[in-house]
This record gives sequence, structure tokens and C-alpha cells, in this order.
Amino acid sequence: MSRPTRSVKIKIVTLVLIVFALAFGVALDAAAHNQTQSPALASTKPALTTRLTYHGQNGKTALALLKEHAKVQTKTSSIGVYVTAINGNNGGGKKYWIYYVNGKESQVGAAAYVTHNGDVIQWRLQQ
Repeated sequence: MSRPTRSVKIKIVTLVLIVFALAFGVALDAAAHNQTQSPALASTKPALTTRLTYHGQNGKTALALLKEHAKVQTKTSSIGVYVTAINGNNGGGKKYWIYYVNGKESQVGAAAYVTHNGDVIQWRLQQ
């Protein structure tokens, strides 16, 4: 068997280098796609709640259940208690929290509505 010539050796080395460079580049690309954002760079501002849905429970008010599912701020007026913020979202003074029972806007305050098993209660931030 004869020894490879100098030009064959150069071609083999070049080919090996190209394969290595491609493999290294693919590995770097894959690593870049798998990286997660650094906690220092991640947004510290949580997404604001604009809707919240839960199921009724016999004997519990819509407001009591809301307080079990979220951080709630309320105010009391002459007509009763009303929700001013859910999970820190107060609507910026332009939107208000309205709740629905089984898809229909409620006609009574959340502290007065006694839910039933099977009710679907949904709070929506609306204008």
C-alpha cells in the first residue's frame, strides 16, 4: 500500500477541520436555543390578571370564593361591598371588576350571591 501524497493529506485535514467546525457550530447553536433567560434579565413584573374563573360551592358567596382563589381588595359603600382589585390589578381607574354567573352578568353584589355546586363564576375586568 502506498503512502498518501501531500495533497491528499491536506484534503483530509481540511475535510476533518470542516466537519469539526460544522459540528461545533451546530452545538453552539443548539446551546443558544436551549438557554433560559437569566433571572437578572427576566421581567420581575408579573402578568396582570384580567379574568378569573372558578366553580361555585353550595353555601359560599361569590366573594368568599374569590378570596380563596386570588388576592382581593374591596371597598364598602352604601350599596355594599365591591371588588376594587384582583391580584393587584385595579384597572387603572378606567376598568372595573364585574362578575358573571354561568355566563350572565350578576344582578347582585358578590358578597350577597350564594353560589351553588356547578355554578361557573367568572370575574372580568371591563370598562
